[in-house]
Amino acid sequence: MAKWVTFYEDSISGRIFDYTEHPDKETAAKYFKNHYAHYFELATKIPVVKLPMRYGYLFRAFYGMSLRAFKKRQEGEGK
Repeated sequence: MAKWVTFYEDSISGRIFDYTEHPDKETAAKYFKNHYAHYFELATKIPVVKLPMRYGYLFRAFYGMSLRAFKKRQEGEGK
């Protein structure tokens, strides 16, 4: 089974916060649904979380994606 990750990224500072690895997609989706609103004051309720997913603004967002996609993304950005 593939691992999944959730994290909050602030593009202005180029930093990632609250990076968490999950053993499966279902666990990651539950974590995403319970934590995305912590970073946004006026967060609207998401009725269904379907990963991969991004919630937020252009310059800061909460993500849920596979660990493989996360590693590819980091390699592509040269981080």
